[in-house]
Amino acid sequence: MRRRAITSLLALADRGLAERAWPLIRATLEDKDALWPRYVRRDWLWGVPWSPWQRVAIPVERVVLWSCYGLERWRSALDERLASG
Repeated sequence: MRRRAITSLLALADRGLAERAWPLIRATLEDKDALWPRYVRRDWLWGVPWSPWQRVAIPVERVVLWSCYGLERWRSALDERLASG
């Protein structure tokens, strides 16, 4: 695909994350065994009015949320791989 202009992917993220994946993301981040709280304060992440992934959140907060979720997905994939031998 040849793009004519550089654009942001935030609109795509808004739709995919807020409308479809938010329940999964929230459940993943609220897991009692989650690793992300070792690196990001819970009150900082959950202090943002996400309800869900509101457009009032600034991009830095979105990046942190996505990074926390990414960490948990990588951890889950690694755990599954190690468990399967």
